[in-house]
Amino acid sequence: MQQPTPDKKEPLLQVQFQVSLADFYAFNQHVTAGLIKKSKKKVTTFGILEVVMAIVFMVTNLVTKDQNAFFMILSVSMLAMGLFSIFFYPLFFERQMAKAVKKNYQQNDYFKEPVQLTFYRDAVSERSCVGEGSLQYSEIKDAYWLGENLILSLSETGGYILPGDQIERATLEQVKSLIDGHIKK
Repeated sequence: MQQPTPDKKEPLLQVQFQVSLADFYAFNQHVTAGLIKKSKKKVTTFGILEVVMAIVFMVTNLVTKDQNAFFMILSVSMLAMGLFSIFFYPLFFERQMAKAVKKNYQQNDYFKEPVQLTFYRDAVSERSCVGEGSLQYSEIKDAYWLGENLILSLSETGGYILPGDQIERATLEQVKSLIDGHIKK
């Protein structure tokens, strides 16, 4: 005997969760990793170029008869800017990103209350403190694991973070399987 197929309005799965600051930060690190790497490479390259030019200017200024204080100050300034460019990302960027993510998290009402996702045959509905809405499965670009969390990607930098510490692994596996069944890869 065949099981009756669920009605389109009958929920297949339902999850409720509240995204923590740590999970939100990890997600932000993940989605910006490529951009950070590319930007770091560019800043480092320009920094090295500035250091080399500064050294050339310094040496040229020192070996000429008419040493010019202006060119020496310019060379030292260029050397300082180059070194700052080389070391800026490793020393300051991570801290600045953490501050920006924390501020965004604290100012966004969405993170203050639990979110409920209900999965139907043809769509996913969301209920949160900011309202209710739904989306078709075709709007979900990917479902992937980020540590213990399941990410339902809606764009390159946005999506749902389903925390593994709040939702059973078996339920997350069901959600992933359901999404994977609807995604055209």
